This record gives sequence, structure tokens and C-alpha cells, in this order.
Amino acid sequence: MKTHLAVALALAVAAPTLVACAKSSPSTASSAPTLTAELLKSAVVVDVRTAGEHASGHLQGDHNIPVEEVEARLAEFDALTKGNKNAVVVVYCASGRRSARTKGMLEQAGYTGVVDAGGFSGVAARFPELRAQ
Repeated sequence: MKTHLAVALALAVAAPTLVACAKSSPSTASSAPTLTAELLKSAVVVDVRTAGEHASGHLQGDHNIPVEEVEARLAEFDALTKGNKNAVVVVYCASGRRSARTKGMLEQAGYTGVVDAGGFSGVAARFPELRAQ
């Protein structure tokens, strides 16, 4: 019984701190802009798939920087955002795995407006008018 009371007391003391940490996390979904056609038209959009995947279909006006090259090409992101680390940068790939990885790398580099759009097929299905012809 004493063990249960000790655990309950420890949780009661730690809970406010845990909640505060969760609320202050910069990568929470609520802080990311909603993916809309307007956002895709105004943001810096980057396809992080390979050049071959990009050639097989992509979004209008996007930039192709494969995930394996992101860290080496951070200067390009600086140029694309005109040095504004708060600019909205939308990243996508085939399934969402590489875009999530890229989002983490860009946030590590100081970018605060990164939106992971997930996989190309999902984005293209939602916004077919933005698919490159």
C-alpha cells in the first residue's frame, strides 16, 4: 500500500512539469500551418525524393533536394527562404518517412515553419490542380 501511495504522490508532483513540457514543444501539430492549396502556392515547397522519383511526378514550382543531400545543401534552403528561418517550408516525399526526417533536420538547423506534407500521392490527390504537367 505504501508503494502505491509513493507512486501516486510522485506522479502528482511530476504531472504539471510533464504537461508544461508537452505544451511547449515546438513540433506540436497545432503549431504547424494547415496544408492548403494557398499554402502550397506561397510556401517554399521541397520534394525530398530522388531526382528519378521527382521526374516521375511532382508539384508545380517545387524544388528537388533529396533527403540524403539536405544537410549539405542547407545554404539552398537559406537562399530559398531569403534567410528567413521562420518562413514556411513544406516538405514531401513518397510515404512521409523522408519528409519527417527532413523536417527534423531543418528544425535542428533553426527553421521554425517546416510543414511535413507526407507522401506525394496523398498531396497530389488532395490538390490535383497543383501537380506539374
